[in-house]
Amino acid sequence: MKKIFLFSVLFISFSAICIGQGVDKKQLKEEAREKIEALRKGYINDKLGLTASEAQVFWPIYDEYRQKEKDLMAAMRPNKKGKKAMADMTEAEANTFILNQMKLDEEKLALRRTYYMKLQKEISAKKLVRLKRAEKSFKAEVVRRVKEKRGQNRGDRPNGPRKQD
Repeated sequence: MKKIFLFSVLFISFSAICIGQGVDKKQLKEEAREKIEALRKGYINDKLGLTASEAQVFWPIYDEYRQKEKDLMAAMRPNKKGKKAMADMTEAEANTFILNQMKLDEEKLALRRTYYMKLQKEISAKKLVRLKRAEKSFKAEVVRRVKEKRGQNRGDRPNGPRKQD
């Protein structure tokens, strides 16, 4: 029941933000991002069953982990000017791309290990197992709701696949 309420609040809030006049798109995106983040926290708190004292210790560590993960992804993301279509890559460029992807995977794994060890000192291993599942289910639910909302806005293909050109 809480989940339905949280997602209802998310989309009502997002709709209200989009209807507002005189607000720039950057501000709308930031407000929507903040609301989604608040819903994520509520959802994860609920799924993990965190006590108030656990949540007080858990969230600063988890937020730091998510920020470092974002920073890592941003640092490894190629800029648009230097990005080549895969069909246009030379063999050497393709090899470099693969090696960079493996390096990114290794760095993400090392980061995850570090923060899971920190979190394990504060919450149980069972809750850490539920954390990954909660993250995935929250993301899937948001994606599903966005697709559903886009389908309603377009009025054409609510759940069907997109046509290929």
